[in-house]
Amino acid sequence: MSKPMDRRTMLKGAGFAVALPLLDAMIPASAAFGRNSKAYKGPMRFLGTGTPLGMHPSNFHPKMATRDYEIPRSLTAIEHIRNDFTVFSNLDHGLSGGHYSNHTLFSGVKVEEHKDHDEG
Repeated sequence: MSKPMDRRTMLKGAGFAVALPLLDAMIPASAAFGRNSKAYKGPMRFLGTGTPLGMHPSNFHPKMATRDYEIPRSLTAIEHIRNDFTVFSNLDHGLSGGHYSNHTLFSGVKVEEHKDHDEG
C-alpha cells in the first residue's frame, strides 16, 4: 500500500498548480474565437490513404479537376460533403520496391535503402 500524502505536501502542490499561468494548450480552440463566434468552424482534419494492395483509380479519382466534377463511384457515400474535401491524385514519386516503398508514402522522399529492392 502507498503511504498517504500529508496535508502540507498536498497544499504545497495545490499552491504551485494555482500559481501556474494559463497556457494556450489548456483552453479549447473554440474559446480562442469566443463561445458563439462564427469564425470557428471546428477542427481541420487530414486523411491520407495509400493503396499498397491496389485499387481501381477510375472508381476513386474524379475525371475532371473542377469544382463540379462527376462524383466517382467510391466517393458516392460522402457526396453530401463534397464541398468539404479535396481529392489529390498523381502524387507518385516513382519509388520502386513493393512493400519497402510504403515507408515514404507521405514524405515523397526517396530513401536510398530501397534502391536495391526488387519490384513487389
